[in-house]
Amino acid sequence: MADTDEPPFPPMYESGDDFDKAGDLKMEASDLKSAGDFEGALAKYNEAVQCAEPSALLYANRADCLVKLDRPLAAVNDCDAALKMNPDSAKALRIRGTAKKEIGDFEAALADLSASQAIDYNDQAAQDLKFCVEKHVEMEAEVAKKRNEEEEKIRKKAAEIKKAQEEAKREAEEEAAASATGMPNMGGMPGGMPGGMPGGMSGMGGMAGMMGAMMSDPEIAAGLQNPKVMQAMMGMMGAGGPDPAKMMELMNDPEVGPVLTKLMEKLGPMAAGMGGGGMPGMPPALGHSITETHQLTRLTQRSHGRSIAS
Repeated sequence: MADTDEPPFPPMYESGDDFDKAGDLKMEASDLKSAGDFEGALAKYNEAVQCAEPSALLYANRADCLVKLDRPLAAVNDCDAALKMNPDSAKALRIRGTAKKEIGDFEAALADLSASQAIDYNDQAAQDLKFCVEKHVEMEAEVAKKRNEEEEKIRKKAAEIKKAQEEAKREAEEEAAASATGMPNMGGMPGGMPGGMPGGMSGMGGMAGMMGAMMSDPEIAAGLQNPKVMQAMMGMMGAGGPDPAKMMELMNDPEVGPVLTKLMEKLGPMAAGMGGGGMPGMPPALGHSITETHQLTRLTQRSHGRSIAS
């Protein structure tokens, strides 16, 4: 990148028609330029521009001196003026392309140098063009790298959001499953059963132990969450206790029967040592298990806050 803190631009044409003097000045400037005295050549070109209306070539030659004096912005200004007069000036295009290369505007330099080479090939312009092409490739690679980095950031962010959503969904499902199969809140059950439980609980150290044992079985827990099962089990009690006929009818129900069977399997051994009333005409353990199944059902409904009729 060239230093863009340049002196003011050289004067542009305003008025004058002394073409003879302008011609002599241009010849002097050309000689000084060939000798490498670019400052002297620039001074002569400045005088020539003010003597008579300059040509596109005069502006292009002055721009050439300005580039060599490290004044690329002024050179671009002169080339712009030259190309307004002659858009096909290969020299003005070439010098402007070189000046823009020095400024660091490689894209614009590439366009100007390519256009100049298409009109009139120049070895120096070919080298400048090659340099600009390499810079263009580097810039494109840098742009692509930054774009890929941004896209990767977006992909990672999207993946993190998706993972968080899946984790939240999984936790919600686990909580729902635990709520469906876990033991209901018994509101003070440990340490003994509150008074007033229907049917009497004498001979048992408390219904909490039995309730815990039942609800620890996932099949029973799931079944007792089914309103149909709860209603059916409460309905099997007659005026004098469990109704054997209703009991047998429920055993054949595809939803109620498996849960009732599972309950009786669990309650049978526990009920055998409880004492108290059972079902007349049935083995004591089975009678007790039916009675305790009914009591357990009532307890489960109360634990969920339902109103249960006797």
